[in-house]
Amino acid sequence: MQTSKSELPLVSIITASYQRFERLYDTINSVVNQDYPNIEYIITDDGSDFFPFEDVRAFLRKRANSNVQWFIVQHELNIGTVKNLNSAYKKSKGNYVINLSCGDVFFDNNIVSRIVNRFITTKRDVIVTSRMVYRGSYTPLYLLPHYAERKVIQRFDSSIKQYSAFITSAFYDMASGSAMCFSRSILERIGYFDERYLLWEDGPFLAKYLMIGKLEFAYDIISIWYENGGVSSARKFKNKHPKLQEDELLFARDEKLEHLDSLSLVNRRRLYRINKRLFARSKKQKVAIDIVYFPETLFYIYYVIKRKYYKKRDVSIIKKIICDNNLGK
Repeated sequence: MQTSKSELPLVSIITASYQRFERLYDTINSVVNQDYPNIEYIITDDGSDFFPFEDVRAFLRKRANSNVQWFIVQHELNIGTVKNLNSAYKKSKGNYVINLSCGDVFFDNNIVSRIVNRFITTKRDVIVTSRMVYRGSYTPLYLLPHYAERKVIQRFDSSIKQYSAFITSAFYDMASGSAMCFSRSILERIGYFDERYLLWEDGPFLAKYLMIGKLEFAYDIISIWYENGGVSSARKFKNKHPKLQEDELLFARDEKLEHLDSLSLVNRRRLYRINKRLFARSKKQKVAIDIVYFPETLFYIYYVIKRKYYKKRDVSIIKKIICDNNLGK
């Protein structure tokens, strides 16, 4: 017997936008094409200069079917990513919340159904999926986390192991806000995202959540085509948005060292090296730190080299994934 819409949990999909709308309609299409029959879709714009409100509304009226309830929120002023998302979460009503940033696109039409099924079967509060990074006309680049990293990450079978990997920046693509899905109960319990931060929502959230719960790694679900080149995509600190740099410095000062007693000596040293380099004022200071923390520096160099190799290996995996899913963007 087919399950009726009223028997299925409501899923809230949140698309946060700001200034760039080149692929917004692709994002919307990927939502309205989902086969899941009980979706609430919220587009929330963070005070853009020229948000195309009427065009977006007309597009949704034309494309959305009865499976999707939708509405648009337009903030008059720019309030930042964190407050923009929190505002949408508090307006939403879904049992589960999925972020889908403007420019990102669901990988297939059954993604929401698969995520809901994983929530129900695992009874977890936070599910982490994987991403297909693309550029241009959906040219696939690599996977995040890289395919070869998944087996290692999935060995982190406790919240403290996951916390250690996150806080020391080991396997930093283990969990990303763009590919994390939440139960409403955990958002309310945590108190939503920390509004002391302007642009960085997922890092401070993870630092709190991993003290009380464990992530469900659902890497077999490639949930989105992830647009390369967003505000948080630059890995090097100096290349990041200035406000994101401020968020990371605030996090380093206030929260990064909060649970040192839960870390091993090795992980404490890795964390000290990262923090000291973050606040170093010159290249000489960074070199001196690297010498003092020489084993940790070697680990970092090895990790960077290994990730470049993993990225190349992703190419052959991606070809098979595209072929198996019969996808041609």
